[in-house]
Amino acid sequence: VMGGTCLAQDWRPALVLYADTGFAGDSLPVWGDSSDERRLGGWRAGVGSFAVTRGHWRMCSDGRWARCRVFGPGDHVADVAAVGLPAIISI
Repeated sequence: VMGGTCLAQDWRPALVLYADTGFAGDSLPVWGDSSDERRLGGWRAGVGSFAVTRGHWRMCSDGRWARCRVFGPGDHVADVAAVGLPAIISI
């Protein structure tokens, strides 16, 4: 608490990526801006679901940034295929 204001939301990651659909499997919290697709290199199948808390994030199912969508705060996607991205491999 700072100056009577709770800063709890500042402690949450801006984005949480999950390896599987339904917010399951390995997770990767992302705390700030990132366009470093190498972060996802260990996830051979890509991202299956994600939740956005802050900012706007470009999610791509193509390493050439050709097949992308932008998501913002409050977007909780339990299955990336349901929003037209077979598997997210870069952010």
